[in-house]
Amino acid sequence: MPLSYLAGSYCEAGPDGRPQWLVIAWMKELDMSLSLAAHVKKYRGFVLHELFHSMGFSNAAFMYARDAAGRLKNLLQLKEVTDADGATDTVYHFVRGRAYEMAKDYFGCANDSAWEGLPLMGLPELGRGSHFETRVMRDDVLSYGGRAIVSGLT
Repeated sequence: MPLSYLAGSYCEAGPDGRPQWLVIAWMKELDMSLSLAAHVKKYRGFVLHELFHSMGFSNAAFMYARDAAGRLKNLLQLKEVTDADGATDTVYHFVRGRAYEMAKDYFGCANDSAWEGLPLMGLPELGRGSHFETRVMRDDVLSYGGRAIVSGLT
């Protein structure tokens, strides 16, 4: 069975916390019978997804994001959620910042007290909190929906 591993991150951040060295691990056997155009079509979503991770789309980067004065932005908060089957989980939500405001507008939540924020992925553990919750942002490139759509939230 061929080795298959795809991941993206950054390996060094500057003094402002922003990624400086971007890393994408691609260990996947390619089908050499496909044309270049077919490969681009097949892997476009993956490349975009991992590129966004390498630019800092991760709960760790969000947790330590700072404003121009060096203060933590406190973009995320853990909240308990309950699935339709009654199972519960504790999931990071954007509770302030641009993603929070844009998602509030996108979902038409005019009532501030009812808007709990945009959830990041809970389960499975692999990638937890570093992707949009697929059931909410199914088609976005940073969910596990398998699509290559880059939304305004990304």
